[in-house]
Amino acid sequence: MRFSTYQVRGRSFVTLYPEADRLYWKLRGEEMRPEGQYSSFGQAFRKTGDQGFPGGRFHTGAGRDTLMESDALHLQRELGGRALTLDEVLRWGEGFGSAERTASALQWLCLTGRASVFPGVDDAGPALRRRCRRCGGKAGQIRTGTCARCGGKCAWCDQCVILGKSRACTPFFLLEPACDRIPPGNVEMERPILSPSQRDAARECLRWLSGEGEELLVWGVIDAGRKEMVFPAVCRTMEEGGRVLWLSPRKEEVIEVAERMRSVFPGTRVAEVHGDAGAHWADAELTCATAPQAIRFYHRFQLVVVDEGEADLLNGVSGWWNGIRRAAAVTGKRIQLTVTPSRSRRRRARRRNSLITVPVRYHGFPLPVPEVSRVWRFWRKVEHRASIPALETFLTGACGEGGQVLLFVPGVPEADSLLQWIRNRTVLRKVPFDAATGGDPDQSGKIHSFLTGELKGLVTTPSVGKGVAVPRCHIGVAGADHPVFQKAVLIEIAGKAGRSGTYPKGRVCFFPSVRTEAQIGAIRDIREWNRLAAKRGYLRTEGEEP
Repeated sequence: MRFSTYQVRGRSFVTLYPEADRLYWKLRGEEMRPEGQYSSFGQAFRKTGDQGFPGGRFHTGAGRDTLMESDALHLQRELGGRALTLDEVLRWGEGFGSAERTASALQWLCLTGRASVFPGVDDAGPALRRRCRRCGGKAGQIRTGTCARCGGKCAWCDQCVILGKSRACTPFFLLEPACDRIPPGNVEMERPILSPSQRDAARECLRWLSGEGEELLVWGVIDAGRKEMVFPAVCRTMEEGGRVLWLSPRKEEVIEVAERMRSVFPGTRVAEVHGDAGAHWADAELTCATAPQAIRFYHRFQLVVVDEGEADLLNGVSGWWNGIRRAAAVTGKRIQLTVTPSRSRRRRARRRNSLITVPVRYHGFPLPVPEVSRVWRFWRKVEHRASIPALETFLTGACGEGGQVLLFVPGVPEADSLLQWIRNRTVLRKVPFDAATGGDPDQSGKIHSFLTGELKGLVTTPSVGKGVAVPRCHIGVAGADHPVFQKAVLIEIAGKAGRSGTYPKGRVCFFPSVRTEAQIGAIRDIREWNRLAAKRGYLRTEGEEP
């Protein structure tokens, strides 16, 4: 596709479909003077001085009777509230008609102020000022080279390339929603049974929703039941006519959350949007999606819930946050559910009085506090098959009680060494142990064997072991002084013990050569959670009825 520029009243504009502009200006009593044609939208856009389109609302009655207006209304109804590249719009347009018809409808929306368009990557000026219009990627994420599409030197973004290339030569559209809200009404909700801590947090969420705050941080321990706390806020938003976006870290979690939402809100349309498949164009009251997919929405949702789970979903990827903010309506709100927020995020939320803390799990038992057993030159002893009494005692005790052990190590080489050490110890030879690490072709099979109880112990890394959890679980961290074991990682790992209400006493033990600030901080935070839970009256003792 080629892009044209023209002049009206001494001002330059760019067009995807010149016939739409001729009709627009003819109805206003103006004439167009053609200037040039370009294979790159970025080049054409720069020629206009970055003003691109008139952008005024079109109210002339004659224009509303045109086929273009009819097509534009249809396009806005179907794709309104989205941020899409030209390729994505044309892909949808395959069921709408020809590419020219889709382009004319797009151009008409831009001319009448119902859509905005920019180059996918802004590469004007010095290299340090380049940025991606879609995800906000800065100069470090922008790559340049010869482009097969426009035939010249072009720029594209590496940060959001998972969604398809955002290029300087390709238009990027922000389409205003056809309607900010859906018709309000009663929403059927199967209310879950909430613990005292969950009920208090749910009330706080509703109170915040009625206020003026834009962003709420819900900081809770693993298995606090954060999803259930937010359901009443989701229900109220939909009853008031707002759409809701629920973001999760991974595709598997999106599918799981969508099924849960269908059971909690049986009369509500729920859409799944993720990379492999999904209802990308569905108009649903409740949309469940992965974080990168939020970049494809624009001013569409009255409530956006970011459920980080056990993953620091947004750490270091500012583009996801840019997409999340843009997905929310102008008056929309955002709720973030997290286990390990950064100190700056906590401080900012406290300052704005928009922080809810949930210091106890749904079953009400205290969190297991990690023990520290220092082993001087730990990995040297493992390599030489030397005795490590503290580790042997921990493993035999945990497995002997009918429990299972997740033993975390920094990386793949350490996993192999430690597995050989375990198999070499006489007292552990009869205990079925294995290692599951990244790149292992049988990784999923070993994890399945651990989940079904065939394996009593599993040596793994923090990244592989994220989603692994069993009821009677004990946790060991070998080489806990390694830099990979930051405080947030240690807290998440420790949270895998004691998750079951029938077995809340799982042990957590760190085996470092030296103590680190991360270990001390993790233990301090877990003790503080237990102290806060006791102070609020949430804790119960074993055998006590919930």
